[in-house]
Amino acid sequence: MKPYTTGICAVSCLLLTAGLAVAFEQPEPADQPAETEPATEPAPQGQPDRPERRIPPEILQRLIDEQRQLQQNRNQPARPEVPQTPMPEPFEPGMNLLADPGFEGFDRWDEGQPWWNSFKVQNSKAWVEFDIAEGEGRTGERAAHLHMDSTTQPGRVRVHGVVQELVPETLPRYVSGWYRVENWERGTEKQYLQTVVICRGPDNVPARIPRNPRGLQSVQLAMTLAGVSEPPLRMGNREFEVTGPVDPVEGEWVFFEFDLHELFQKHWGVVPVNSAGTRVFFEVRYDQKNDMTPARCDVYYDDVYVGDESRAPASSDADDSGGAEAEVETEVEG
Repeated sequence: MKPYTTGICAVSCLLLTAGLAVAFEQPEPADQPAETEPATEPAPQGQPDRPERRIPPEILQRLIDEQRQLQQNRNQPARPEVPQTPMPEPFEPGMNLLADPGFEGFDRWDEGQPWWNSFKVQNSKAWVEFDIAEGEGRTGERAAHLHMDSTTQPGRVRVHGVVQELVPETLPRYVSGWYRVENWERGTEKQYLQTVVICRGPDNVPARIPRNPRGLQSVQLAMTLAGVSEPPLRMGNREFEVTGPVDPVEGEWVFFEFDLHELFQKHWGVVPVNSAGTRVFFEVRYDQKNDMTPARCDVYYDDVYVGDESRAPASSDADDSGGAEAEVETEVEG
């Protein structure tokens, strides 16, 4: 059916429904009781009485309600496709807003769904599923495992990651965690690790962000952890804070932490407030891959955190972990 034909049909149905609604929703005259049947004129001679055809009131009301609900649904923004993590009440300073931050109870959630999700359902062309690795945890038994191999999962863009959606009243101050890299083989210049925070539909969207005709506007901040020395992409609603070494440290747990309030203010000039949802991603990915050089690695994330207190380890803890943070601090102090 052509678009204009569909539009005419839809308008006709709405007008008919509205007309019927007016006919049946008008109040009874004040001088006539509601129970009284209206007088009817006698039928002309030679013609039998025909019963007046009316839509039963209950059916008419149901049609009216359905049309109203349909109109309301059209005016509402699309629901988030990632399950939202309920916020604890009351919210205490230092509380981790992420559920299952150590991936130990990954398979336990309402109705059997996991706390952590891949974005593959929303973007099957670019995203790849993740798994939980037994015996690879930093402090527990498990860790999130992102396995990249462009020879078995080819594509110009491939994103491996875990995501969780929060609904805090205000943007938390910090995001932090630990990552470990194994078997790093660079297949393209834009092969890197990052954490991303996306605030969906805040009250204070910066004016320079383009409008989104498909839903809520989002304000995005990506913080690279390793792999690149400059922003890997140009996006109208995403800014990059580039950190970490170009060649990642392998075989060691590395700590990272970012002050979200400071970085959103730095890159966007605002700290988002009253967002409909705040998505937090931990990823390894590559972009704009054009040749046959394999892109491979295994990346593990564990003990991740989103909240209002810094989780930066003491210097002794960092030394014990053998992470790059301790090495950088030693070089600066020396």
